[in-house]
Amino acid sequence: MSKNIEFVIENKNIEEYPNSKILINVCKSFEEKEITLTATFMGKIIPIYNCNAIGDILEDVFYPIIKDNLADFEEGQKQASPDYYGINKNFEFEQKVFMKQPGFDIGNFTSYVNMLTEDGGVYKKLFKTKYIVFEYSIIDEKIKIIKFHYLNVYNLVGYSGKTPITMQIKKMYGHLQ
Repeated sequence: MSKNIEFVIENKNIEEYPNSKILINVCKSFEEKEITLTATFMGKIIPIYNCNAIGDILEDVFYPIIKDNLADFEEGQKQASPDYYGINKNFEFEQKVFMKQPGFDIGNFTSYVNMLTEDGGVYKKLFKTKYIVFEYSIIDEKIKIIKFHYLNVYNLVGYSGKTPITMQIKKMYGHLQ
């Protein structure tokens, strides 16, 4: 039996991204929209269904639309955290996508812990980093955005019973028991 733990953080001094309502409205406007992702190779048109590829490609698809509505929005470096920044890199955004059942983790736990130990790291990662999450389905070779969620990290991770929080174990120093 799994237990769901919900964190309620009540602190009026936590600085929120001032343009969050615009960002949320833009992202919600993607709901019910369909996207066709294909590759053309040797004269063949090949639909793209790989969930890892879909996540990366949707960053490229969604960013220009968000940027058109939020001048302060910037892309992060590819294959690095965060995916996007807001207001001179004072706010961070990670984009996640899932189909059917969310199964998120913190991509590289060691790296995440190192970020927490930096000056102001806990505040930055817990309160100034938001997760832009899209649920999608694939219907007739098209990706359909089902629902949008705007979350904090503590709303995203879970507990599996094996490790303190859900995570990918890529490169660990020592062993988790």
